[in-house]
Amino acid sequence: MSDQDTRFPAGSDHNSPSTASRPDGEPSPSREKDLFTEEAMATLFEHVGPRLDAPRELKNSVFEIVEQTWQENTERRAVRRRRTIWAAAAGLICSIGLAWWALGTWNPSSTRPIATETVATVEALFGESPALAPGQILTAGTEIITDGHQRVALRLDDHLSLRLQEDTRLRLLSRHSVELLGGTVYFDSGASDAARAATPSDSPSSNSRIPTQLAEIEIHTRFGTASDIGTQFETRVDADSLRIQVREGAVLVAVGDESHRAEAGVELTVDSAGHVAKARLPQQQDWSWILATAPIFQLDGSTLGQALDWVARETGWTVRFEDEDLEAEARRIVTRGSLDGLTPDQAPELIVPTAGLSYSLDGQTLTIMRSSTPAPN
Repeated sequence: MSDQDTRFPAGSDHNSPSTASRPDGEPSPSREKDLFTEEAMATLFEHVGPRLDAPRELKNSVFEIVEQTWQENTERRAVRRRRTIWAAAAGLICSIGLAWWALGTWNPSSTRPIATETVATVEALFGESPALAPGQILTAGTEIITDGHQRVALRLDDHLSLRLQEDTRLRLLSRHSVELLGGTVYFDSGASDAARAATPSDSPSSNSRIPTQLAEIEIHTRFGTASDIGTQFETRVDADSLRIQVREGAVLVAVGDESHRAEAGVELTVDSAGHVAKARLPQQQDWSWILATAPIFQLDGSTLGQALDWVARETGWTVRFEDEDLEAEARRIVTRGSLDGLTPDQAPELIVPTAGLSYSLDGQTLTIMRSSTPAPN
């Protein structure tokens, strides 16, 4: 066979037109088809023989590269998944925040605990207490407990006085709301609100709820809720009952769906079954613990008239003057000194003679008179 002859696999027909080459030297399509017939491929593999095995070092290197690449790709996918999750969570939080803002329910003050709201000040403390001190600010949620030797006077507002007797447990809810868990408290709505006690008394007493929008205080107990109508009243809670004693004005007591009104001089009780009863207070009702817990009146710089108004408010006395001119004069007399150590019923012993006047006490009436004895210097 000459050097110009073309060698073909067995079974091919080199004289056939189908094996002719194209002018560019490439086999014609029919020639490529003959080259890749099943018999031609079998003959080719017989001549090639088995594939040589790659060196071990090369295989190990290839395996390490493939494994490292796989780990890097896996880590990148995990990072992308975490980022997607965090982005979705952040988007959800932002959506909730925007919804709260739109509804007007999310504001900076709402995130502060309610206990940051100032609701009362310790005005006077009788007996030692490691937890309280005069002038101390108290916040909503504060619970006050007095033992058998402690009494406390609180100022809820400019003119609202709340006093705790011994062995009392009270929780402050707001400036105008408390929860009496046990013991006795006394509330005084202040002289400026006394006119509200003139509310007509012919309103329903036991068959409907009475609005308490005007109430300065609500005292919640497990037996019912007492609210004032410009008044002074005592509230006592023990294991079996609630007792309200009204000194001045009127009190509304809500028991279930009904509201009951108690006027001045009336005692209202509610038992554990919800039964309500009323009775008249004795004319000489003992208010001694209330007088003993009264905050000290700031005598120095006040007028005699103001001091006598305080005495009348605390004691329940009626103050009369010998004549109208003397009453007008008392409104101009400036007092000096201090009432420390004196209860309101003892105060006239100091303030009246110091002003160059005298007094007499007949039952519940305090009469102020001119005195021939000159006032001390």
